[in-house]
Amino acid sequence: MTTKSSAPIVGIDLGDRKHADCVLSPDGELLEESKIGTTRESLALLSQKYPAATIAMEVGMMSP
Repeated sequence: MTTKSSAPIVGIDLGDRKHADCVLSPDGELLEESKIGTTRESLALLSQKYPAATIAMEVGMMSP
């Protein structure tokens, strides 16, 4: 039995100066796109805004 989540999905592309984030509804609808700072506080605020979300991060060579 498969159940569908009602939680959003947050994708984060980590960068050296700014992180780009994208929030999708469970149906794939774009809810928000923004850039945030590279601090723990910025990431904490994003995760607090979407507490039940699944979060996926992409990290490249430019991420500290």
